[in-house]
Amino acid sequence: MDDLARELRALARERLPAKRYLHTLGTEKEAVTLAMRYGQDVCQARCAALLHDITKPEQNQLKLCAEYGIILPEFERGVPKLLHALTAEAYARGRGLPQGALDAIRWHTTGRAGMSVLEKILYVADSIEPFRKPFEGLPEMRRLAYVDLDGAAALGLRLTVREHLAADRDLHPASLEALEELTETGAGE
Repeated sequence: MDDLARELRALARERLPAKRYLHTLGTEKEAVTLAMRYGQDVCQARCAALLHDITKPEQNQLKLCAEYGIILPEFERGVPKLLHALTAEAYARGRGLPQGALDAIRWHTTGRAGMSVLEKILYVADSIEPFRKPFEGLPEMRRLAYVDLDGAAALGLRLTVREHLAADRDLHPASLEALEELTETGAGE
């Protein structure tokens, strides 16, 4: 593991509550393994995983957005739990992470059309990490992750759509676009 990853792991340990830190380590493990499986930059996957939730404990995400100069997209204004992806990306930018890792952090909660392989890796790793509370579809998503990354991402998005419909909540437009794109390519069929 390189010096940057060691530094980021120490930052995560210092900034995150124990349960969130454990989740971060699980996400790191899965992201690194998936990066090796799909021929991606392991250091970028590791660093993105270590910082994907780094700002999540902050109670006032709107204040953090203002501090980082983030102009809030319309949808996110009404869904504060999505803001940590924006603030974590800004935090990671300040740590010098490359654009691929920044994009993975930015889209790890919603996905988007045109996701890179690294973005899909973090999106999936965040869902399947070993300390994740069980949910319907998790065993299948874990199985798919190592044989069909697009299928695993599509399954995660379908589960999110189902969860939002059941709770009568709006779904982020980027999630719908990502699912539509993956469905058009036959992912997970």
